[in-house]
Amino acid sequence: MGGVPPLIGGITERAPSFGFDAARVVAHALRARHLEVSWAAGLVGLRVIGLPLTDRVLDGHLLPSALLAAAVSVRGKEERPPLSRRFASWLLRRLGRLLFAVFLAATVHWQGRG
Repeated sequence: MGGVPPLIGGITERAPSFGFDAARVVAHALRARHLEVSWAAGLVGLRVIGLPLTDRVLDGHLLPSALLAAAVSVRGKEERPPLSRRFASWLLRRLGRLLFAVFLAATVHWQGRG
């Protein structure tokens, strides 16, 4: 039962407080950023490999993914953004989820026919 349980990506240490040691804080932030970039590169690599293997079926998931990402950007980082931005973000999220559901239904339908 000793030690710290592993966190995301196998990192076992927790972030130190800012007042303790700035070098450790910066090192921890750099490791976290490296892990984040590694995951992003892995996902891009999977997409690049998956496009030709699926006859470019994965292209259909780009639009819903872009809509969901745009919804986050439209809303902004404010705690209570204006109603117009909240509504636009809500609409983009709903549209992205709807398109994902349509693609899921189409995939299930075509799997039954093949």
